Amino acid sequence: MPSGPWLVSRVAEEVAKIKGLPVDEVMYQISANTCRALRPGVGMRVERFSVEVEGVQVVGVLHLPASGRVACVVACHGMGACKDSDKYLLLGREFPEAGLRLARFDFRGSGESGGLYRNATIASRIADLEAVLAHLKDHEALDGRFGLLGSSLGGFIALWVASRRGSVIPVVTWNAPASLAELWRTPDPTT
Repeated sequence: MPSGPWLVSRVAEEVAKIKGLPVDEVMYQISANTCRALRPGVGMRVERFSVEVEGVQVVGVLHLPASGRVACVVACHGMGACKDSDKYLLLGREFPEAGLRLARFDFRGSGESGGLYRNATIASRIADLEAVLAHLKDHEALDGRFGLLGSSLGGFIALWVASRRGSVIPVVTWNAPASLAELWRTPDPTT
């Protein structure tokens, strides 16, 4: 399958035909949007954090606007992914520009976090998310309100944690199963 610059040129040609624009203008728009997505946001700060969960370091990154205390969205990646997936890197740039904070972290056994992938379970992922929320709740740049965003299994974890909290917490998921009941011998995945 073709890739790289050739593919970008072909896509630009097709878009130019559809929109009736010069190919050079479409190429400029593609380039500008790519650069915008990859450059750090103006006035944005990035802080790394880690929290110990059951003797293992869970590593994350917090994206902050230049000032103010507002809500934070915590991103939960899916199986085989990590906090540095393209979608989370883009959200790390866009959320602060919209006035929100974004925390993205690696579950144990993934990305920069310690532990082995083969040892990661539903219960360990729930514990990781709970620990990250506890760690961030008193952060000076956050106002104590959280939302959860999760992809695939990370979405399931976000839904599970939100359903067990005493306060209302908004959740957005991508391709998340609502139930893993067919995979469990007991109804509670934390046991």
